[in-house]
Amino acid sequence: MSRFITAAMLLALFLWYLPGSDPARAADRRPNILLIVGDDLGYSDPGVYGSEIPTPHLDGLARSGVQFTNFHMGPIGTASRAMFLTGIDHHRIGLGTPPEFATPAFQGSPGYEGYLLQNNVTIARLLNDAGYHTFMVGTWGLGQQDDNSPHARGFEETYALMQGAGNHFNGRGVSPSQPISTYRRNGEIIQRPDGVYSTQLWTDQMLAMIGKHHGDGKPFFAYVAYTACHWPLQAPPDDVDLFTQVYVAGWDQLRLGRFLRMKRMGLIDADAELPPENRLVAQWPSVSHERQAYEVRKMAVYAAMVHNQDRHVGRLLDYLDEIGEYDNTVIIYASDNGAAPVDPSGELSNPLMREWVAENFDNSYENLGGPTSFVGYGPHWASASVSPLAWFKGYVAEGGTRVPFIIRHPGVTRPGERVPAFAHAKDLAATILDVAGVKHPGTSFQHREILPMDDDATSLLPYLQGKAGQVHEDSQAIGFELFGNRALVVDNWKITLINLGMYGPGRWHLYNLRQDPAEQYPLEYEHPEFFKEMMRAYNAYEKLNGIVTLPPDFNPWEALR
Repeated sequence: MSRFITAAMLLALFLWYLPGSDPARAADRRPNILLIVGDDLGYSDPGVYGSEIPTPHLDGLARSGVQFTNFHMGPIGTASRAMFLTGIDHHRIGLGTPPEFATPAFQGSPGYEGYLLQNNVTIARLLNDAGYHTFMVGTWGLGQQDDNSPHARGFEETYALMQGAGNHFNGRGVSPSQPISTYRRNGEIIQRPDGVYSTQLWTDQMLAMIGKHHGDGKPFFAYVAYTACHWPLQAPPDDVDLFTQVYVAGWDQLRLGRFLRMKRMGLIDADAELPPENRLVAQWPSVSHERQAYEVRKMAVYAAMVHNQDRHVGRLLDYLDEIGEYDNTVIIYASDNGAAPVDPSGELSNPLMREWVAENFDNSYENLGGPTSFVGYGPHWASASVSPLAWFKGYVAEGGTRVPFIIRHPGVTRPGERVPAFAHAKDLAATILDVAGVKHPGTSFQHREILPMDDDATSLLPYLQGKAGQVHEDSQAIGFELFGNRALVVDNWKITLINLGMYGPGRWHLYNLRQDPAEQYPLEYEHPEFFKEMMRAYNAYEKLNGIVTLPPDFNPWEALR
C-alpha cells in the first residue's frame, strides 16, 4: 500500500484499533510502534524545523503526521531515556546525574546511582507482557550490568551500546575511564564489527529483527536509539563531501539563516527578533582563517551525520512499506536533548579529557570525521543548531530541552499540522502505552513494589484525536534539574536558574515562553507574586524528587571522566 493515504483512511484505520471493536481483529491489528531517537540533534537541525541540511524523510514524516514545536526532553540523554521509558522523573529512578559526571556531592544520595533502578517497570516490559514483540538497537546509557541491560528490562531482542556514546566506526570508547565500549546482543557481551558506521549498524540490526518476526501475527515496539549525532563527530566520507563548502560563512550566518528560514516557514513569529549570541560563542570574524577552515570541516561532518541519519530513517520507513506494515505503525522521531556544546578536544572539556584525546586520536584537518578522529563542534555551532533558542545540552534552558518531535499516528485527522502545545518526555511513555491499549500497573508489578508513572505523564492521543485542546492543564507544573541548573514550566510561563559554574547568571528569572522562547526578557519584577508561586512549585518538585543541592560554581565538564 502506498505510504501516502488520506485523512479519512487514517481515521478509519484508527477506528479499527479502538478498544471495544471486534476483540479478535483488534488483538491481531494493534498498531506497531516505531520510536526513533537521534542523539544530540538541536531544535533546528532537521529541514522541517528550519535547517539547510536535507532531511527529506523526516520532512515527509512531518507532512503525513504531526510536528510538535514545543516538545521537551530532559537536558541530557540519560535523563530523557529514563523518563520516556518509564514515565517517571529521572531523579527518582537512579539517573539524577549521568555516571560519567559523578561528583562527591552525589555519593550515597538516593536517585544518583547512575543506572536505572529496579523500582520501576519499563514500557518495553509492559508491552512485551501484553503480547508485543519488543526490539531495541543503539545507545542504551542506563546501566552496564547484566540486570540493567535492555534485554533484562523488557526488550526481547537487542543489539545495544551500553554506554551513552561510542566511536561510530569501531568499539573504541569516549573517555579515559571507559576507553573501550561495551556492546550486548540479547544481554550477552559481543564485539561490534569494525568499519560499519553506527547509523547503518543500528538500522541493519533493526531491519533484521523486524523481518525475523514479521508474519507471526504479533505487533512490535521497535526502539531505534541512534548514536549519531553525539560526539565524536564522525561520518562516511561521501556524506561529508556533500557539505564541505556549505558552512564557509561561519556560525553567525548559519544561526541567522536558520532564524530567517524559520520565520518564512511560520515556525516562529514574523516579528520575532534574533536574540543576542550566547556568551560562550566567539564572533566568526574574530576567528583566524586557519581555525575557520578547521571549524567549517567540523560542521560539515556534523551535517553529514544528520543527513546520513535521515537516509537510514528512510530505509526503516521503506521497509515497513515493503512488508505492508507502514500504515499500521505509529512512527515517532525525536532528539534526546539539545545540541551538544562540548568539544572533548578543547572547549568545555578538562585537562584529563584533552590529554587522552591528544594521545589517542588524530585530529588533523585531513582526518576529521574519520574513525581515528575525536572532536565535537563546540558551543559555536551548537548555538546555531538550537537557533533561535538559548543555551544547549546540559542546560535547562529551551536550547537544552526543546527538541524536534514528530509523530505519525493513524488517528491523526489533521496530517501536516504543527502543534504548539507543551509536551515532554514522560508524555511519550504514557502515549506509547495508550497506543497499545496497555495500562500501567501502578504501584505493584509481579509481586514487587514499583513507582507509578508521574501524575504529569500525559498521553498525547486525546490531543491528536481532536478530543482535547491541549496536552496538559494550564495549572500543571513540570520541573527540570541537572547539574544544579533548575527550571519549572506552568502553561507558557517558566522560571529558570543557570548556575555561575556553567556561565549562567546564577539567579532565578521568570519568562513568558509564548512571547519570549529565547528566554531573553526576565519578568520576575513585573509579576512578583506569580514568581513566588512558581518558586514554591519548584521547591515542591525538588523535595518530591530528592534533588541534591550543588554549589553554584559546580562545572560538570570539569568532572567529566
